[in-house]
Amino acid sequence: MGAGGGRRDVATQAIVGAMTEAPPRVALLTPTYRADLQRFGLLREALEAFGCDWPHLAVVQTEDLPLFRNALGATRVEWIASAEVLPAEVEATRRRLSGWPDGYRKLRRSLAKRFGWFPDAASDGWHVQQIVKLAVPAIGPYEACVALDSDVLPTVPLRAEHYLHDDRAALMIERQPTFAHWADAAARMLALPAETVRPVNFVAWPFVFHRDTARGLHAHLAQVHGGRPWWRSLLGQRPGELSEFTLYGAYAQFIERSLHHFESPANTATRFVITQQQRDQAAALVEAAFDDPAARFVLLQASRRWPVEPLMPLIRRRLQQAAARAPR
Repeated sequence: MGAGGGRRDVATQAIVGAMTEAPPRVALLTPTYRADLQRFGLLREALEAFGCDWPHLAVVQTEDLPLFRNALGATRVEWIASAEVLPAEVEATRRRLSGWPDGYRKLRRSLAKRFGWFPDAASDGWHVQQIVKLAVPAIGPYEACVALDSDVLPTVPLRAEHYLHDDRAALMIERQPTFAHWADAAARMLALPAETVRPVNFVAWPFVFHRDTARGLHAHLAQVHGGRPWWRSLLGQRPGELSEFTLYGAYAQFIERSLHHFESPANTATRFVITQQQRDQAAALVEAAFDDPAARFVLLQASRRWPVEPLMPLIRRRLQQAAARAPR
């Protein structure tokens, strides 16, 4: 996967796992790590409550994988170590930085974002998850991967036709200008005029990747950036400067001309609970998300200071109620 054919073969074997002769066409994809263990477990509870038996590809930081296996090994998850997906040098840098204190790593990422210092900071944190999300869908065997972060929970059963229909994947899109800095970074990386991308927002939860479009994006990035592996162009951006959703969406919409996609309104079926900003209303917002017949997901954006744990009994109760009402 950008780091050599042998590495791609290893990753392919990991993802295929115990697939049958007729594998499902849609899989779920979640990059995760130690700090998200409890939230990932809650995501699995929600999926199993609704009877979702789709393949779920969980790419876990290599050193955290035993923790996840021990805690959640009985769930229907295809566990994949980050070492099986990330290019070897990226994984090595990530592992080295992961041993440093969190506060120092956060400071380095902040300085890298602001001043361009510490170029290896791009191999720590969000950028690594971005590479995972863009890499895994291109490997196959699934036609589409629905990216579900650990803080996104379904409120109703998942339906495959929302994400893949007639061999085309849903391209989550809003036709309004949002996140101009991400639009400009995507345009620059794809060699598009900035004004092409700015009027459209592709940042959405969940987000859907089509296998062939992901492969096309890799090839296009390599071509535009002098034949370098596609992932190097991502690491060349400062932390926080790039959205993988905007990059992929801009390629699918403006270069590939939606060859493998159909348009789907972004975020219209997702309800947001930002605990740090809405901490006094969080429980009411969770209740409203489960009561809303137009909602399919609730995003619980929490932090260490404002954790999601106090809401978990309420979420579990509402999941049980929603699952009991759901058609089978």
